Amino acid sequence: MTSQLLRRLGVVTAAVLVVAFGAAAPAQAESTTGSISGHVTRPDGSPAPSELVFARDVNSENPGGAAVTDENGFYFIIDLVPGSYRVSIPRGSQTQYAHGKTSSSTADVFVVTAGEVTAVDEQLLALGTLQIVVTEADGAPARGEVSLHNLDQSFGSSARLDESGQASLNVFPGEYKVQVVPAIPGDPDNLDFARAQWLHGATSFEQGEVVAVTPDTTTAVAERLLPSGAVTVTARDSMDGSPIVNFCARVADREWCSDGSGSVTLTGLLPATHDLEVFTHDGLYLPTDATVTIVAGETVPAVVDLVPGGAITTTVVDAITGQPVAGACLIPVPMGSGRVGDAGGDCTGVDGQTTLGPLLGGVYHLFVVPETGSGYGAQWVGWMGGVGDPARARGVTVEPRAVAAMPSVKLDRAGTISGTVTSAATRQPVTSGHVSLFPYGNGSPAFDSEIDESGRYSLDWLGPYEWPLVFTTLDHARQWSGGVADRREAKQIKVQSGKTTTYSPALKVGTVMTGTVTDATGNPLTIDFDVINAATGDNMGSGFSPGGTYRSLILGPQTIKINWRLHNETTSHEGWYDDDIDFEHAKPIDVPKKGTLTVDLMIATG
Repeated sequence: MTSQLLRRLGVVTAAVLVVAFGAAAPAQAESTTGSISGHVTRPDGSPAPSELVFARDVNSENPGGAAVTDENGFYFIIDLVPGSYRVSIPRGSQTQYAHGKTSSSTADVFVVTAGEVTAVDEQLLALGTLQIVVTEADGAPARGEVSLHNLDQSFGSSARLDESGQASLNVFPGEYKVQVVPAIPGDPDNLDFARAQWLHGATSFEQGEVVAVTPDTTTAVAERLLPSGAVTVTARDSMDGSPIVNFCARVADREWCSDGSGSVTLTGLLPATHDLEVFTHDGLYLPTDATVTIVAGETVPAVVDLVPGGAITTTVVDAITGQPVAGACLIPVPMGSGRVGDAGGDCTGVDGQTTLGPLLGGVYHLFVVPETGSGYGAQWVGWMGGVGDPARARGVTVEPRAVAAMPSVKLDRAGTISGTVTSAATRQPVTSGHVSLFPYGNGSPAFDSEIDESGRYSLDWLGPYEWPLVFTTLDHARQWSGGVADRREAKQIKVQSGKTTTYSPALKVGTVMTGTVTDATGNPLTIDFDVINAATGDNMGSGFSPGGTYRSLILGPQTIKINWRLHNETTSHEGWYDDDIDFEHAKPIDVPKKGTLTVDLMIATG
């Protein structure tokens, strides 16, 4: 270890020299810090010199310190911030923790007090040795890497195979599973993870055999690499069955493209069932996942049907100068939903161009998110420029196997909406929550601003258009600007470039929706659920039923549908009220403008 690294770790050298001659540990002067010192001994009890000892704060907020033991095995770690520490000693690629532990979760914790020295002595555990010899399927020495893993699947230790296919690992006694990752043929420095296997001849951790390593003993094992197989992939159009000549296929870390040949052969694969991904780069087919079972010594065929899709191409420019804008991300949204999903979109390069796809056929609106700090404002792409309301956005029709070219997207400079959120019931500021462009939930990002403890919020990245906003807090029903439940009726807040528009709503508390959640026999169930506006599909609330009861605030009047999720030790599934399979067939519920609404949910768990 270099002296520079030791200094960075705070390793003490001068102090241990003092006690090398039998002197007592240095007295701790009046200080705001404390120390840890002690002796490290070998398994036979003799002093263990030149061992690196670490003291690390259990909360990981303080860096701690380190020291090297002297010829008497003594160490002294100074300048430790008072707190709780674990003491550890590296043992090759593993770590020993005081006292006699092999993981941080089971390690003892030692309290450091200002001005005092905490004594921690430690005896090194006896190690065992695993000696392994690995050969290729034809018996030749193999190159690559072997690694030991604890039975909880945590990493233990690893070593490279030498030219004779051998490796030796000194590790803590215990039970391990051994993984072998061969080198890429002809390239011994790089590993071929697609051919990784477990002792003996297994293709998964679960199937691997257990090897016991005992103290002061060498355990010898041998492993022969499995013979590999291959797959030849062809792709077809799922609608008309026609062959697709340009595509790519990926199995494990193997990826190859057909380059117009109409087929791809992936070699060197373990005899097992693998996930297969097939895709195109032209954006005209949706990527498809399949499975393929590889047979040793054989090339198996795989025919994959790809669903035709389409793409949208455009250029993003400055609305005034016409110059291309880089780093703007465009997110396609199915027309009518008004909700941006959890995809990040495709972003423009330095030329301002981007292609979105592949997309299922249909009509889409585009939401544009400029690069942070660019000064441009977000927008929905409209017919004559940007807009803030998805209802006014321009529709782009995507046809299967076609690229839709749309006019340039023109970005305007950003403005701000800010204000103070209060409660209509108390006239006091709302002290937490979010103000967003979309109701979050159902996997949708919020594009939001947090409400601070004084009720303030600010959205400073909006284009100069009229925007509807949605407000979400714990003690009020979710609602759109203007205090409505339907975004089509929301108040539009006008933004001006470079200026701040003030909008300070007084939120309505909403209607109390309450009820019980039980199975068919009346036993209480704990679920979580979302409240979906039946007309717009927006997530307008949520709930949780600990002990089989719930209470939620929902803004009325509106008609809703409930999407629930049940997770417990024996089952995990979801559905819609009242025992329906999807949004379309779910039973609508009318929420009154005020008062209490009781809705009991009975969920079939069988």
